[in-house]
Amino acid sequence: MDRSYGEPPPFVIVVQGPPQVAKSLLIKSFIKHYTKHKVREVRGPITIVSGKQRRLQFVECPNDINGMIDCAKIADLALLLIDGSYGFEMVRYHCEQFCLVWTSQLLL
Repeated sequence: MDRSYGEPPPFVIVVQGPPQVAKSLLIKSFIKHYTKHKVREVRGPITIVSGKQRRLQFVECPNDINGMIDCAKIADLALLLIDGSYGFEMVRYHCEQFCLVWTSQLLL
């Protein structure tokens, strides 16, 4: 990877969802896939090198409306996790709308 001054910013992937839907587990799985290392805790944004010219940054979105808006503004890809046994609640609907306005891609 060329680490010169003009390197492009990382591709930001935001993982959002209610508590206990395995957001951290999903991020840990991606990190293990790309780096072959285990991570005990997900604290803050985590940036990994996924290729010679590509970096990925994983961000776990907080579960409040202001955090969702901020994450939607910086996300290149938003992964919205939903608890199938609980259903689709109104806060998730608002998050989806924010992501559709500010994010280029959204996966449910």
